[in-house]
Parts: sequence; C-alpha cells; structure tokens
Amino acid sequence: MNIIDSHCSNRYKNYRSSMHGYYKDMVKNGEDPRARPPSNMRSTEDWEWLCNNIFSNPQWLNRSNASVRNRGKLPHVHRGGSKSFIAHRTQERD
Repeated sequence: MNIIDSHCSNRYKNYRSSMHGYYKDMVKNGEDPRARPPSNMRSTEDWEWLCNNIFSNPQWLNRSNASVRNRGKLPHVHRGGSKSFIAHRTQERD
C-alpha cells in the first residue's frame, strides 16, 4: 500500500468513526439518527447508506461488539501517543 492509499484509508476510518459516534449519541438520546444527519455530512444519501448498511448491519454490530469486549480484556491500555511505555517511564525518571 503506498503512502497516499494509507493516508486516505486512515482518513476514511477516522471519519467513519466520528460518524458512528454521532449515530450512537443519537440512539442513546432516543432520537432517530436518519432524521437528522450530521452537519458536516455532504449528502443525506451518504448518511442513510452508512446508517442502513454499516451502523445497523447485524454482522457489523456483532464484530463491533466483539471488538469492544476484547479491548476490555487487555491488561494494559496505551494512551501515550506515539511514545512507548519505556519512553514514558524514562521521561518520568528525568
């Protein structure tokens, strides 16, 4: 995969993640996500496609829920950015 493909893939993944967060917030508040697309969505057809084909797809939901459970089982959660645990530990000592 070249650099451009990798960059575009990451951008799409982050965009879809933010759209899924919006979708989950709407559902949690008892609203229909399809009735009010996000303001940064270019077309309502794209939003409806995401809602119908990804966010409410049973296969995708099963995989998403399994990933959430598996991440919860990890013994260490790394939230230190690009630095490793050892780099953070060394920085704390100094």
